[in-house]
Amino acid sequence: MIEKGIVDSSFLQFLNKKGDEDDKQSLASWGTGETTYTELVNGQKANDTSTSSITNDSTLTLLEEWESRITSVKTLLTKKGIHEKEISKMCSSQVPYDLAFSGIHLPTWDAEKEVFLLLAIREQYKNNLKNDDDK
Repeated sequence: MIEKGIVDSSFLQFLNKKGDEDDKQSLASWGTGETTYTELVNGQKANDTSTSSITNDSTLTLLEEWESRITSVKTLLTKKGIHEKEISKMCSSQVPYDLAFSGIHLPTWDAEKEVFLLLAIREQYKNNLKNDDDK
C-alpha cells in the first residue's frame, strides 16, 4: 500500500499494531479517547484562554464579543422606540423571543438582521394575542 501511494509511511505504526493494545501511543485518535492528546487536553486549566490547533477561540474574547453584540442590538432597539423592559425581555431570550440570538456566535451574525428578526417576532406575537382576544 505504501509503494502504491495509498498509505503514507508514517501510518505504518498504526497498521502493524494488534487490536488489543492501548491507543496511548498515538498523538491523536478521534475514536477512543484513550490517547496522549486527550490526556494533554484534559490536563489544561479551565481558565486558560490559549488557543489550540483544533479550535481558534478564546473564552474571554467570545464573552466580550457576545456582550458587544447584545449592546449593539439594545442600542438599535432603543433608537426604534422599544421600551427598555421589552428590550430586556428580548435580549434575555424570554418567550416569544427564545430563539433570538441563536446565531450570535457566527461570524455572519449581523445586529441589523437580529433587530429585524426581533421586531418581526414582536409584531407576530402581538397579532396572535389580538386574534386570540377577538375569539
